[in-house]
Amino acid sequence: MRGLGEGWSDAVANWMSQTSSTTQDFVLGQGVTGNPGGIRSKPYSTDQTVNPLRYSDIGKLTETHRIGEVWANILHNVYADPRF
Repeated sequence: MRGLGEGWSDAVANWMSQTSSTTQDFVLGQGVTGNPGGIRSKPYSTDQTVNPLRYSDIGKLTETHRIGEVWANILHNVYADPRF
């Protein structure tokens, strides 16, 4: 359960920022922090070279925000998949 709230809040912000039919990579918080990398460790992306986080990583993580990043990246990939 830990991290789900973090993941969902990032995912909703991500979805609200998408402006085309092709889902773009999403960097959270870059406008607030002035940091082009945002507040998370990686952009949310369907490209595994950009964001390699997967469900299998959750068991290795203990910090809520890091677990949330995994959930948000999963949700980013589901959102981007035209089958869903």
